[in-house]
Amino acid sequence: MEVTTVQSLTDAIRGRRQALRMTQEGLATAAGVSRSYVLSLEHGRTTVDLKSILSVLDVLGLVLEVRSRDEIEDTKGTDLDRILSDYDLGSE
Repeated sequence: MEVTTVQSLTDAIRGRRQALRMTQEGLATAAGVSRSYVLSLEHGRTTVDLKSILSVLDVLGLVLEVRSRDEIEDTKGTDLDRILSDYDLGSE
């Protein structure tokens, strides 16, 4: 999931927590933050700090990756010619 807004980050965090069947309290305890912090984070309140966000992401098995827009654009298309060429080389 590409995160481009606060909302997309909070959606990713909430969705992953729910997929792991983890409560807000359980996530808070594991990440070393309060339940109210997790609640604030999941609701997109901008008073959260990056260190705590990284701790929450770590507990959820998520990473925050920063790339330039140019790098993102370079990976949007699939080069079938390259894939087929690589496949042909591997089957010899």
